[in-house]
Amino acid sequence: MYSYTIKRPLCFCVFCFAAGIVLGRILPVSWKYIFVFSYLNILIFSFWRNCIVRTGLLMILLVSAGILAWKYHWTLPSCHIKHCKNIIVGKVYEFRGWVSSLPQIKEDKTIFLFELSEVSSRHIKYKTKGRIKVFLKDRKQVSYGQELILEGKLRYLYFFRRQSRESKNEIFLSVDIPSALLIKPTGLIKGNWLLRQGFLIRNYLAEIFKQNLSSLSADIASAMVLGIRYNLPRGILYKMAHLGTVHVLVVSGFHVGIVYAVVSIFFKLVRLTKNTRMICCLISLWIYFFITGGSTPTLRATIMASTYHCAYWLRRQADSYQTLALAALIILMIRPLELFEIGFQLSFASVLGILLFYPRLNSLFHLREIKYKFIKKFFSAFFISLSAWLGTCGIIVYNFGYLPLRAIVVSPLVVVLAALITVSNMCLLAANFVSPCLVKGCVPVIELLINFFVKVHLFFS
Repeated sequence: MYSYTIKRPLCFCVFCFAAGIVLGRILPVSWKYIFVFSYLNILIFSFWRNCIVRTGLLMILLVSAGILAWKYHWTLPSCHIKHCKNIIVGKVYEFRGWVSSLPQIKEDKTIFLFELSEVSSRHIKYKTKGRIKVFLKDRKQVSYGQELILEGKLRYLYFFRRQSRESKNEIFLSVDIPSALLIKPTGLIKGNWLLRQGFLIRNYLAEIFKQNLSSLSADIASAMVLGIRYNLPRGILYKMAHLGTVHVLVVSGFHVGIVYAVVSIFFKLVRLTKNTRMICCLISLWIYFFITGGSTPTLRATIMASTYHCAYWLRRQADSYQTLALAALIILMIRPLELFEIGFQLSFASVLGILLFYPRLNSLFHLREIKYKFIKKFFSAFFISLSAWLGTCGIIVYNFGYLPLRAIVVSPLVVVLAALITVSNMCLLAANFVSPCLVKGCVPVIELLINFFVKVHLFFS
């Protein structure tokens, strides 16, 4: 009965669940009391028949589920390294575990997260859990999932004050390991198999960019197509952040849409049926999701695309707000801490802004009545950029303390350039498997586009 009183039930669910996560962060209540309260709420909900009362009970149940999700991620196991009181900062220990993130090389240092299984000194061994952040003093060939035995000194022990970083798997210790100390691979491989294969493909594709493009072009291409941003010069990142266009370097729904369009055109050219083409496109999107490291914006866009396809196969009309809410609900159920992450907020706020403001701007300025396609597409891109800006400006001002007004004007041009760069780089990757002559034809175009892209940012910043 209650479903008839709620116009968009998934939007209602995600709002209540998110409210529960916020309350779970604030309220100092044990998860046991929340669980008992939720159980009683389910019993009452099962026997009560009044529509309004059941809607209220459902809202309370969803809020309780959000509180439980937060409390679960906040509760640390008894064997967590935080509870090991005998571990002393400044003392050398031997750490056994596996690499749980993609290693990054910054200023001749190899940095990665290390999932612990054992910490030992000369006479004592501790079976433990948790993550440490490892700094190797030189460049090392370390890969995701590789099990290692590291010997190093705990330089300092810290816990992030930001609640979004505090979970049972992400309370960090910092370990500084000089190159003279022990680093022993055990030969075992752990971690998510799909992510591991995705990272291998990602590194292979990044090498193709490095072999064929200049250093700056290869770094920008790797950031736009593969999500590898740590090699980018700080000056470029600063200018893009100041101009409000750094989002084009983050693999997001924009890039997922380009990949989907390119793959769809390819499968259309090979004359696949529509259903087969849609299945192949969905598989390609999920492969791209794992190659780019499984970021939140990519997951959001991939879930939304999958929902639209499922609606088509079920012969239902997909609602954009419902689809966006479903993506948010799935992500928050897996990782409720994402609610307080700036990337999650900007990703969903920008899409919500486009859904809310773009149709209204379109009808206000009578965009459909414009006869010239070029002018129509220009204003369409401008209104989409303005809608996304309106959706995110509040979050940007709150977190960064400034309002990037120039982004309204510059974003349409930057987005078009980013789309051309992304498509041309994908053509380069495809040409690498076909013919070296095709690669030589793609390289000058990519270099020209990236140089123009950089000069636009230098001019407007």
